[in-house]
Order: sequence, then structure tokens, then C-alpha cells
Amino acid sequence: MEFEISLFDNKRDAVPKTAKRTWAQTCERINRPQVRTDKDGPLFSPARFEPARRLKANVVVVCWLVLDYDHEADWQHDLDVWRGQVVAFAAYTTHSHNRTTKQNPNAEDRFRVILPLVVPIPVALFPALWQWAAKISGGKIDASASDCSRMFYTPAKAAPDAPYSWDIHEGPFLDWRKLDLSEPQDKPPKNLPASAQSANGNGFADWDALNEETRQRIRALPGAEIMPNGWLSARGVCHGGKGPSGLYIEPDGLAYGCRKKCDSATIRRALSLPETPPGIGWTPDEVAREQPPLPLEEYPRQPFPCDALPGTLRDFVFELARETQTPPDLAGLQVLAVCAGAVAGKAFVQARNAWIEPLNLYLVSALDVGNRKTAVFSNSIAPLQAIEKQLRADSLEAIALALCERRIKENELAEFERIAGKGKTPQERMNAQKSARELAKELANMIVPVEPQLYASGDVTPEALVELVAAQKGRICLFSDEGELFEIIAGRYNKGTPNIDALLKLHTGEAIKVNRRGRRIEVEKGVATIGLSVQPAVLDGLSTRPTFRGRGLLARFLYSRPYSFVGWRDSRPEPMRKETRLAYESTVSRLAAWRADAEPVDALKIMLSPEADRLLQKLQDEIEPQLRPVTGKLSHIADWVAKLCGAVVRLAGVLHCVQHATKPDAMPESITAETFQRAVTLGHYFTAHAQAAFGMMGADPAVGQAKYLLRWMQAAHIDTFTKSEAQQTNRSQFRRVEDIEPAIALLVEHRYLFPLGRNEPRSAGRRPSPRFIVNPHVLAVTENTENTENTTPQSIFSNFSNFSTSNDGPETDAEETNDDWGEL
Repeated sequence: MEFEISLFDNKRDAVPKTAKRTWAQTCERINRPQVRTDKDGPLFSPARFEPARRLKANVVVVCWLVLDYDHEADWQHDLDVWRGQVVAFAAYTTHSHNRTTKQNPNAEDRFRVILPLVVPIPVALFPALWQWAAKISGGKIDASASDCSRMFYTPAKAAPDAPYSWDIHEGPFLDWRKLDLSEPQDKPPKNLPASAQSANGNGFADWDALNEETRQRIRALPGAEIMPNGWLSARGVCHGGKGPSGLYIEPDGLAYGCRKKCDSATIRRALSLPETPPGIGWTPDEVAREQPPLPLEEYPRQPFPCDALPGTLRDFVFELARETQTPPDLAGLQVLAVCAGAVAGKAFVQARNAWIEPLNLYLVSALDVGNRKTAVFSNSIAPLQAIEKQLRADSLEAIALALCERRIKENELAEFERIAGKGKTPQERMNAQKSARELAKELANMIVPVEPQLYASGDVTPEALVELVAAQKGRICLFSDEGELFEIIAGRYNKGTPNIDALLKLHTGEAIKVNRRGRRIEVEKGVATIGLSVQPAVLDGLSTRPTFRGRGLLARFLYSRPYSFVGWRDSRPEPMRKETRLAYESTVSRLAAWRADAEPVDALKIMLSPEADRLLQKLQDEIEPQLRPVTGKLSHIADWVAKLCGAVVRLAGVLHCVQHATKPDAMPESITAETFQRAVTLGHYFTAHAQAAFGMMGADPAVGQAKYLLRWMQAAHIDTFTKSEAQQTNRSQFRRVEDIEPAIALLVEHRYLFPLGRNEPRSAGRRPSPRFIVNPHVLAVTENTENTENTTPQSIFSNFSNFSTSNDGPETDAEETNDDWGEL
């Protein structure tokens, strides 16, 4: 879905430049503020101007609700108010945030909140929507933003070190059609276009967009009038012509709402519409979406946030994805695994006093066969392969000499032992025994270098994995484009008995002791990094293995379940630039060479800056309520979410190391807030995909209950119902109304149900029960293919030219001068 907005070069610019931006592009832009000393600069407006001149009278529709908080505002508290509305929004601090200026003498919080609308709101209704928002905010938003033609500065800060915060809250777009907006006035709103001013009413629709059948019906209505600019006044459509209705007509000819109390039958009679319009369900508050629902095992997943990576990695991931025509998620996860493997065991992050996180990661992406996973996998690990090959070549001579010397000593020891047992004289035997003991001591302390190995394939057994860790200075990587690792630890070679102890301990960096083949292997502190690209079937059913879920193995992985690009791929994509590949290889090489001889027991300590620590606390406060049993949105994967903050800390540590790869020996000891915020962005991405992954594994109990309700709707051909009606009819499955709420919430999230904007009382004195409308597709189709909306290669790769190619990391990103609102 694209939003049509207007762009301006500066505050004196009065001629808007129309632009179309997706919500994802908007959100990605917000985390890269422009640095400019003066406040004036590029601006945007969510309004469409016809004609193209920034005048209030020229505003036609508004696609976003933009709110300014300027006085007595509190970033955390005021955003919590909007989180409570369960809607999507993006927020960012403005130029004078926490700065002492003429307009902000007390250096207060200054920020802006953008709420995307499901459909643009006609200018006639915008004042009522703004008043609704003012009421929700407690009267704290700036009243000047109620002007529908107002311009807003794009994200900027006054200096590179000036405070800047941003927040992206996921949720449904605001559907203003469901809101109880204020009653219309008898006089037309003042901010309507002059050509639309009419004494006959204040409900307007685009007459040219209506089909001919609907036009004929409306022409016959009392009070109907076509305005000179092609807009329709619909006064008198409802309530027997008694006063203005505020009715709005959509291009398909259906009226979706009435600003006075009016049921659907009244509107249908007024427009002479059939009881059930062909192909489209009807309610007065909602036109059923044409989009089919998502499969219940599928959760809406966001694209991989390439811009959360430092410049070098970002460019490599994006260009590799474009060249291979694969989702950036595949390259993104593998590149993170490679970088984590290059620094794991060399440093750790001390988040708080006793809270320590190593830098190794367990990552797995799941995509069907035919999506070119191997090509992405090979290109991503190529630098490590080259480094390992060179290390092996450099070590061959030293290993050969050490082995030769050991064999010589072993032969000497064997000879002395023979003489000590069969010598001709007691003195000869005694001398041989003495020499044998000395040689045995030398051999015991003699260390033969092992062949360097940076990574292993996924078919290694847990026992062999521990041997590798012990031999390779306490660290190893496991990379594979197959899922054999899960089969092995499930007991492929152990008569079906799972063996996951090694993976559990190597994730946290614990000591490991293994007795194997009569010898004992000990690792004082070992870490492993895992990067897997598997088929979805590998994940299917994993959570049903009690050992995997119960002992926390599945909670240690970060998951990605990208949408497939198959069917939308370009046969001649643009190849990766040579400088991009070289920059990536150089970064990985520097990280691999950095502290190469250090072991995990001697790892470097990295701290969080005070600002980064506050971001961590904010993340913890956001997550905790979502873990509550039953009511928590993420309660069905609480084991995974409980480790999310630790994973974000690890990601921040890896990004910190990558960001300073050019001079790793001079690496700062503290992680900045900007770097940590990038890790938080990745954390939000992994949270959405973890729900999708665990949904495949059958981890959400609400899925089974939702399927039960779907079977009930289809069998009884139910198109609308209340929550209490559904519970009463299915008492055997849901004993209380509260028991049915998780299933209904899941059905709403997946577009099987649409909540009505108002409740219908059952009887006097009793609270109304929420009513839901059933998506027409539910009654006609039971299965649906994957939703690839806004996730095709064209939608992702088309804006690559706007990426910067800096290899210096995020700091330079914030200093770019191109500030087009939709540059990403």
C-alpha cells in the first residue's frame, strides 16, 4: 500500500511535489535524521492539494494523521497512550528536542507522531478526526497541526551529537471510519474546497469515480446534488431527508458509514442497494476487504531492515539480494552469522552488573527449495573460506615439523621403553627408564598445532562439535544451507535420544566436559555461532519435541521466515558492484584477524553507554506485559521472548564491532544509543518472524481454537456474530467468554474477522458484546497462498539507488544531505 504525500523544499515553498511512499519506506527514513544547524529544510504534508498550491482550500484528502507534541510532553508516557490504542504509528523527536531555544526555553521533549490511515480521510471529516486525537492525547498535541494544509519538517537534528529518538510501533493502520467522530454541523466545514461548499449538505464523494448504476440511484435521491468540481453532496440520504447525513460513497458505490446513528438497512434502502452486494460484504462501519486472509500458521512479517546494518554490511546484503533475486533476509541473517562468528569469543557485552552476553548468535532462515539459498550462502561465507584457506596454507609447515618432532620422540620413547624392559644389565634398564620418563613428560607437554578451522558444516555431531571448540581456541561456527543439524541433535546417530547439551552450553559460553573414546575433552569456556538456511519443513513440528522446547534450545535461535520471490524475479538483475564485495571481504577479514589468538576466557569487555542502557530498559518495559499468560500478545512464545533482550544486546555488540572494523584495536569500550537502536530494530524484525516460525511449529494454542471457530462459521454459513454468541454456541470448546478472546484476536489479526466500529446492546442495563463481520473469503475459500503484498523484488529493490554506499557505518548515514522523505 502506498500513501500519496506532498513534499516541499523549504518553508517558503508553496508548490507541492507529489510523491508516493510505502509505510515501510517511511519508517526506514525516520531512523536516519539529517543533521542541519538551521531548522529550515525539506518538509512534507500528508495532504493532497488540487490544484497544486499549498492552500487550505485546495486540500482534498489527508492520508496520515500527524501530531506534534511541543509543551509538557513526555516521550515515553505520551507514546504509551498511542500504544494503548493498538494502532500503527511512527514517532521521532524534532529539531528542538531537549534543546534550549527561543521556542523551547525549558529544553522540553519535542516530538512528532505519524498515524497511517487505512484509507485517506476526506477533508470534510479531518477536523473531527483531529479532535478525536486531541481527546486521546489529553489535549497535549499542538493545535496548529489541526490545519489540514500544515507542513512538517522531515527528521532532523541540530548536531551529530544532538539527542534524537525514534520509535516504530507495529499494529493495524488507523481506520477512522470506525471511530465515533463528532456530529456534523448544518453548515459545511470551513476548510472545504470553495467549489464543494454547498448549503445542501456536508457529505461528499467523487462523482466521477462512481459506476453508472450507482450514479443513477443517487440522482434520484432527495437532496442529491453534483458540485461544479465533480463532487457529490449526499444530504438527505438517510433519516428520511431530515438533516445532513455526512454519508461518504466509495468508488465501488458502497456507503461505508453515516455520521448519525443509522443502521445498514437504512443506508441500503436509501441507495437502493441489494441486501448483500455481489462479492462484497456489507456493514455500515466497514466495507469488507478484498484481500484474502492470511493462513493461520502465517503471521504478518516485515521485510529485513537492511538499514539497521552498518554501511558495509547493508550494501552487501542489499546488492547480493538484488543480484540473486532473493529476499534480503537470507543474506542478512547469513552476514550477521559470519560477523558474529568472526568476533565471538573475542569480546562480550556487560549489559548490567552480572548480565553478560557473548557475541555469538544462533540464526536460522526458512525458505522453500528453489529460492537460491545456496547462492546467497556461498557468497556470504566466501570471505571466511578464503581466510581459512590462507590460514591452513600458512600453518602447514609448522604442523608438519611439529608432527615430525613428535613422531621422533615417540619412536625414541618406544625404544627406551623396550630397553627398560629387556636391557642386558640393571644399569642399562635403569638409564632407559629415566630417559623414558623424561621423554614422556616432554610428549605430555608438547602441543602440535591443529589445522585452523573457522567453521564446520551442519552435519557435525555434538561430540565432534565440542572437539572442534576445544581445538580452535574455544570457538567455532556452524554454517549450512540444509537442516541436518536438527536431525543429528534429535538423535539420528544416537538411537533417537536427543543430545542438545553441547548446543545449550555453547550458546551461553559455559564450561564443557566430554568423555569420548576413552579420553576426556574439557573446554573452560566455549562459544559456537550457527547460521542455517533451511526448508520450512525442517521447522515444521520442532516445538512438538519436548526436549527442544522444554530445555530452551528453540528459544536460543533467531528466526527468519521471509516471503518467497519466486514468480516475481528479474531474469537480468543488476550485479553486485566490485567495491561492495571488496568492502565486505575487508570487514570480515579485519574482524577475523582481530585478537585471533585470544580465547573466550580473555575476551574484551564492551559496555553500554547510559543512553543505550535506557533504550534497553525501554525495550524490557515494552516486552514484559506481552509475556503475561493468556492476555499477553507474545505469551505463546514467552520462552523465546524472554531471551530477546539478551539477543538484542548481542546484536548490538556485533554491530559495534563491525562499525569499528577499520580500527578494531582502537575500538570504543561503550556501545552508542544509535547502534543499540539498530539492534532493537533487528529485534522487532526477529520477533515478528519468530511468531511465524513458531506458528509453523504449532506453538500457538490459539491457532487450534481459531480453526475450530472457522469450521463453525463455514458449517453454519455465519457472516456476522458477537463474541458472546460465538461462546454460547461453542460452550464445549470455550467455557467462558474470556476463553474465546485469544482465538478471535488471532482471526482479526489474520483478516478472517473485522471488528465493527460500534457495539450492539443485547438488553437494557447490560454491557454490549463486540460484534464481528466475517471476511467473505472465509465462506468461499478455506486455504490461501502466502501473502506477498509489498514483498516482491520490485517493491524492495526499486529504491536501492537511494542507499548511501558509505562503509563507515551508521555515523555517516546521519550526515547525508539528501533528505527526500522517501529516499529509502
